[in-house]
Amino acid sequence: MDESRTARPNVAATLDHRHLVPPTLRHLCEHPGLASILDAEVTTCLARRARFPHTLLVGPADSSKRAIIATVAAELDVPVTWTDAAAMSDCRELDRTLRRAAPGSIVAITGADDLDADAWTELARIAATREPPRLRGYMALMHEMELEPWQRTSMERGRYPEFTFMLTSRRHVATTAPSVRWVERQWFVPRSKETESVRLRRLFRAAAVEAGDDAVETFAQFAPDLGMRTLGLANALVSMARAHGDGSVDAAGDSEHLERTLAPLIDPRAAIRLRRRLAREAKRAAAATATSASGTQAAMPSAPGGTPTDAAAAP
Repeated sequence: MDESRTARPNVAATLDHRHLVPPTLRHLCEHPGLASILDAEVTTCLARRARFPHTLLVGPADSSKRAIIATVAAELDVPVTWTDAAAMSDCRELDRTLRRAAPGSIVAITGADDLDADAWTELARIAATREPPRLRGYMALMHEMELEPWQRTSMERGRYPEFTFMLTSRRHVATTAPSVRWVERQWFVPRSKETESVRLRRLFRAAAVEAGDDAVETFAQFAPDLGMRTLGLANALVSMARAHGDGSVDAAGDSEHLERTLAPLIDPRAAIRLRRRLAREAKRAAAATATSASGTQAAMPSAPGGTPTDAAAAP
């Protein structure tokens, strides 16, 4: 599994992930364009009593992919069965997950970028036929031994109930590959300073903590660049606000204490990428300034036997 998926500890467990989920798709203010598309899909499914399309959501960590899945499920009034791509290596675990899925429900698979070609092929077969995974040899024998006697003879276990796959990934997946063509929708969910601001405001409201616009914009400015998880950042800030007793978040307070509190939440690799990006931007700015200065100097008229500067200074 990708090491970047390992969770960094929150400073305080004041809030949980449920506070990140908006009440309806119309309140999915982080991505208004995508919210409109999803709202149309949900409306169509409810009108036709059809399942939601198999969907792949691509975006960086904390880009509200899970919140989108939870919100779609709430709009459709169907349960969600969560599983991680790491469990896909075990066909029996996949079978147990799909057995738990209620008819018409959503099966959410996180970390789809960790799936190999064989896993994608197996998912494609299940999505097309809803038949159990193909177990062979020792795995098939062990699976049969785990079944109850009535299950071994029942025809009900031959197919899964109808469901929708919704997968999340941090990297784009080529849907032109035969094993991925069954994915009916693929949307990119970015993480930006604007989306981070909306999510932080929602978390602060849930914690009944006051936060001014300047403070929210400041924290939303550097959180994505430093790889800070939204929930961890909000927990740390809420904990600090309550410890100070004023119940408000301020970005202009004790800077040293703030740095010590937020340091564990910074992703070292994201910090390295940020430093490199700033260095490149500074280098480009210096080159542009030098080019502009040389062009200005070359355009200035020169007097005989003098420099352009001398000519400019002459009366």
